[in-house]
Amino acid sequence: MVAHRLAAAGKGDIIVTAKLDRIFRSAADALAVLEEFKDQDIALHVIDLGGDVTGNGISKMMFTILAAVAEGSAIVPASAFATLSGT
Repeated sequence: MVAHRLAAAGKGDIIVTAKLDRIFRSAADALAVLEEFKDQDIALHVIDLGGDVTGNGISKMMFTILAAVAEGSAIVPASAFATLSGT
């Protein structure tokens, strides 16, 4: 469903999300989509990162680091559950 909404975005649009892990499946996916957005002149505003992450090099660096952290935090609870359940 998110991919469909992202595909509907066009030049000059602004996409707003509360957190990175709510819009992307992985860090690689986040970086690929961010590049597509920049190519299409679409802004991505991530509230917990303080705003537009498509603007400059510092924003992209923070976006890259935090996308990896978000991906890692999604994996850890699943693996922790598997350990606790004995699977």
